[in-house]
Amino acid sequence: MQYNQTHSVSTYRLSGRRLVALLICMLGLASCNGMLFPTYNGSDADLRDKQLWTNMRDVQTAAEHYAANHGEDNYPKAIDNAFKSFLPGGGEDSENPRPVGLVNPYFGANEFPVMGSIKDIPAVRNGPVPSLRPGEIQYSSVAGGKGYAIIGGGHDGKALRDYDGKVLVFTNFNEEELAEQAEKR
Repeated sequence: MQYNQTHSVSTYRLSGRRLVALLICMLGLASCNGMLFPTYNGSDADLRDKQLWTNMRDVQTAAEHYAANHGEDNYPKAIDNAFKSFLPGGGEDSENPRPVGLVNPYFGANEFPVMGSIKDIPAVRNGPVPSLRPGEIQYSSVAGGKGYAIIGGGHDGKALRDYDGKVLVFTNFNEEELAEQAEKR
């Protein structure tokens, strides 16, 4: 029996090439895994706060659609069936309300917004952070129905805060109008 050293060496080289190719494929798959299955570095509470923010935006959109159908600067003064009809899934006709409330991202229950008592939006934004049940959304009619203020309870049992630490208030008033309202008080 004759031993072919050349064949034996080339087999090892081929195996080495296969090993390198396999390692390259594994590295490629590992990097694709990061693209296909991204990891979230934030917390579960951050995700729930973002869902609450989306729910607050849905309430704001409902208030704006209500005003568009009931005359400009005529925002809801109560959370009644007419207002609920403008929430996602409602008939947008003041007659066919959304059958269930928005999903509370902390408890999974369907909840409609509750009436709040905000009258001075700058005072709420710049004052102490109010306590709210996580996921609760408060809608306040402001200036006799000419506007609104919407706040929501974050994961910590306090109102959601903006990037600067101030209370996050969704409203139809711009900063100049808010300053004018503050001067009248």
